[in-house]
Amino acid sequence: ERLPKAVACANHLAEINSEIKTEALIADVNHSNVERIIKGCDVVLDGTDNFATRYLINDASVKHGIIWVYGAAVGAYGVTMTVRPHITPCLRCIFEEAPPAASAPTCDTAGVIMPIISVVAAVQVSEALKLLTGQTEKMHGSLMQFDIWMNEWRRIKLDAPATECRCCALGQYETLEAEAEDFATALCGRDAVQVSPRRPAEVNLPALAERLRAAGEVQVNAYLLRLRVGEYELTVFQDARAIIRGTDDVMTARSLYAKYVGN
Repeated sequence: ERLPKAVACANHLAEINSEIKTEALIADVNHSNVERIIKGCDVVLDGTDNFATRYLINDASVKHGIIWVYGAAVGAYGVTMTVRPHITPCLRCIFEEAPPAASAPTCDTAGVIMPIISVVAAVQVSEALKLLTGQTEKMHGSLMQFDIWMNEWRRIKLDAPATECRCCALGQYETLEAEAEDFATALCGRDAVQVSPRRPAEVNLPALAERLRAAGEVQVNAYLLRLRVGEYELTVFQDARAIIRGTDDVMTARSLYAKYVGN
């Protein structure tokens, strides 16, 4: 049975422990609903796969004083940190802007090995347990980086939020504004969606082509890159704009863009 991931996850958790109450929420997290989604939460765990959503979570969590635990993994490398609003740095304090589109590998272009996912998730859950049991003094208070292939583990101690952070210090929650989002629109009668990043960036098409060859059939020239993967075709232009053919659903198109082009 093919179920939405949120429903499948809730069902699986119920099988593990039938005494807990879970709520499956099937939604495209965006500026219009992220604050409502996290409302009332004690802690938010990041299980996303793109920076656009992470910055949404960051801005909304800092605005409402909700702790969230960032986590990411690609290849054999992973990173995590816990954001305690106005106590520790937020994501924008460390990474002021998300990486430009097509500038960084994704799990779908570079792959990811299961052990690094387990490592990052284990640290995230441990942080949440410390918080929920009132043992915040045990939280690691750092940006933790792991490369389990090269056997490298590193901790960068985090102190107070950056004094000039647009989010923490100035109270500017850019991603919560409608104009902050990538623009996506279905192309009439073409079974296609065009996705345009909020900040156009010059894409190195040959380099992107090399990263994508493992994902599907790739064609590239001086002007555009075309990727065929399953029933979908992605055409990426030098300005990071992309046309996704094979769907007229904006959510699906944005997901494919995040997977193969990045944020």
